[in-house]
Amino acid sequence: MKYSIKYIAICSLAMSTIVGCKRDFIELSDPNRIYSDNYIKDATSLGSSVTAAYSTMLPIYNTTFQAFGDVASDNSTTQIGGPAYNLLDAFTFDQTWGTFATMWNASYKSIAQSNLVIAKGAAVPMDETLRGRYLAEAKFIRALNYFNLVRLYGDVPLVTVPLYDYKDSYSYGRTPVADVYTQIVKDLTEAAAVLPASYTGADLGRVTSGAATALLGKVYLTQKKYTEALTALNNVTGYSLLSDFNSIFSTTNEMNNEIIFAVRYSRTVTGLGSTFGAYMASNSYNTEMPEVSTLYSSGDKRAAISVAYNAGYKPTKYYCSKFIDPLATSPGIAENDWIVLRYADVLLMKAEVLNELNRTVEALDPINQVRARAGLLPLASLTQSDFRLAVETERRMEFMLEGQRWFDLVRTDRAVAVMNAHFAANSGSTSAYYGTTAPVMKPTNVLFPVPFVEIQTNSKITQNPGY
Repeated sequence: MKYSIKYIAICSLAMSTIVGCKRDFIELSDPNRIYSDNYIKDATSLGSSVTAAYSTMLPIYNTTFQAFGDVASDNSTTQIGGPAYNLLDAFTFDQTWGTFATMWNASYKSIAQSNLVIAKGAAVPMDETLRGRYLAEAKFIRALNYFNLVRLYGDVPLVTVPLYDYKDSYSYGRTPVADVYTQIVKDLTEAAAVLPASYTGADLGRVTSGAATALLGKVYLTQKKYTEALTALNNVTGYSLLSDFNSIFSTTNEMNNEIIFAVRYSRTVTGLGSTFGAYMASNSYNTEMPEVSTLYSSGDKRAAISVAYNAGYKPTKYYCSKFIDPLATSPGIAENDWIVLRYADVLLMKAEVLNELNRTVEALDPINQVRARAGLLPLASLTQSDFRLAVETERRMEFMLEGQRWFDLVRTDRAVAVMNAHFAANSGSTSAYYGTTAPVMKPTNVLFPVPFVEIQTNSKITQNPGY
């Protein structure tokens, strides 16, 4: 079956959900069942529909997002998620490569669920405060999906209403990036104004006002709207850096005070476990580039969990152990959550923003907070240009294999220069990683191709330049 944006028309309420420890707000139900829009009629059904919206994010972050964030960058190699990713690693893909459609389809499926909640939920007779919170949660999920899509593909169809006939989807072409960002900002601003600052008990893990505000700051930063970004980031309060870097990722310390938002998985229910950790194990497909091991100084407390090595492989195989669940019963049944936003990200974004606003001296404090936790000496007396490289490197070390690196390089307009230098350094001989001929990243590769099936099924959808 060919999938396309028509997911928005045919996927109303896919009630696949997650359960388990600290996940009580999400109820288990049939993941294959599709409901009509008539399902949302009271507080209970609206709550279940919001639960389903959370669950639609599971396939997005279960290896696919990480492939874009790290394999496409200079952090990891072809083998994360399997050898097929060599196309992404060496930029030899084309518009027919299936992973592009996988990401596109899963994102629009999630958007469809959010659209249904927002449209139908507004008329449900129930407590107004709770209804407002439910709608705000759905707006955050929709905004997060569009933020991912617009960074990966550029102009994308912007659909904010439920579509009940797949033919209706064919009236949507690609919406300009600026307009997509306008909708993202609107959703996040409205969500932040309504959502609570925190949850306890059964609701732990839901979207908070801090999550909406932190994501808004990242959206503004990506647009290079530094003043707006700083305002948003300064409003992210109530979080702190954990003293022990390793404990951030522990399955016994989930939703700790550094984590702002995470997509939650459970090993206790078959089909709802996380799989991305399996691709970080020493005997898996995941291989970090050897150059990654030279980033960390001997005193950096992040090093051991960020870059380990397996001497049993020749050449030495480097891997990341952040998301390896020691209690996983199989590669696809792990407890690890995918951390979308954490407080260290807020601090390093704030440092980047202050530097771009010519406030480099002030920018030292947030970056040095992150460095202090890592056991490193503080930075001092840097030029604006030197500070840009310093925060880029700090982000790379802090978020190794957390799906951030590619988006950082593109956001700062450094992707082409960094990637081509990376290719050149790892090519030139038969024993080099890329062989004798270095791959080339073209300027047009900062956006990935729109899945070919979209162009086949909808004449209004066009392809990105270079593909």
